[in-house]
Amino acid sequence: MSVRVYALTCGWLTGPMSGFLAGDACYLRRTLEALHLPSVVDDEVAMRASLQRLRALRDAGARIVYGHDPVFWATVPQAPAALV
Repeated sequence: MSVRVYALTCGWLTGPMSGFLAGDACYLRRTLEALHLPSVVDDEVAMRASLQRLRALRDAGARIVYGHDPVFWATVPQAPAALV
């Protein structure tokens, strides 16, 4: 599932885009890239299935927003810059 986001009056988004807010489902880009699981996982099989779904979304063109990845956030334009 992807989320359709539209520009709001604040003006930092410039039109529609598809994205997925991974939040705690995928903390870091390397988790998705290398299937690098955290050291503590409740259900490894379910987490791998979730990561595979995130990969499919990414491969279909969705932008994955990693919740806790400082390397990723350094590449994201900060307000008031436009997010494209």
